Amino acid sequence: MAEHRIAIRKQLQRKPDMTLAELRDALGLECTLPAIHYVLVDMGLTYKKRRSALPSKTAKTSPKRGGGGSASKAG
Repeated sequence: MAEHRIAIRKQLQRKPDMTLAELRDALGLECTLPAIHYVLVDMGLTYKKRRSALPSKTAKTSPKRGGGGSASKAG
């Protein structure tokens, strides 16, 4: 329904980091979480939780990938 889509947009503008369950409860909907997900996708909205802190630009955040192992084996 168009009214639900308008309400979803307004709610997400107020609080964009809501979970699907929070969104359902805030709007008083009685539907499954996948149903809300499919409506959001159809509306062109994406759902991705983000970390609260920005990644470090100076420090390494992940270890370097190791080699395949074949180059280090003695022949």
